[in-house]
Amino acid sequence: EKLVLSAVLISAVSCQDNQLSEEDIKKLRTPGVIPIEKAMRCGLFFAKDELGQPPIETLFVIKATWDAPECPTTDRVERAIEHCTGLWKTIKSKMEFTNPAVDKELAEQGLSTGDQICGILKEKGVIYSGRKSKRFPKGLQIGFFANMCGNKKWEDTGNRHTEPICCAKGRHVACP
Repeated sequence: EKLVLSAVLISAVSCQDNQLSEEDIKKLRTPGVIPIEKAMRCGLFFAKDELGQPPIETLFVIKATWDAPECPTTDRVERAIEHCTGLWKTIKSKMEFTNPAVDKELAEQGLSTGDQICGILKEKGVIYSGRKSKRFPKGLQIGFFANMCGNKKWEDTGNRHTEPICCAKGRHVACP
């Protein structure tokens, strides 16, 4: 599933009107050469509505790493937040839940990017988000987070997808 989500992200940033070059895209897909203890990273997570809270669950961590001379630190580093925010601005407008699935087999079955994400949620034990969900009645937010120096804590950048993801039995559905 993480490979599929990697393809979703790469597809999202590979459109002609983005600010990332082919070399940048390759770097996002490739595991970073900078050890995570000395790096900053960015990732997509299922997020709480309230900004600044820890993420609920991992959706996808970008494999690329970026040098962080601030390491080691457990403090929030605004440079990492700004870096990940810049990356999010490129990715966010391309991540439409109704787009065809990136995985060719899933796309041939008529599944969407939203269906892929809902499949990941189902594997994590979340069958419903939105209607029929007591835990996530309004759906689940997808947020972008930053990490420094391999710390366990991921810092909320405050960036969210424009709409929550709502799912029923592993399929994307309209939110209430």
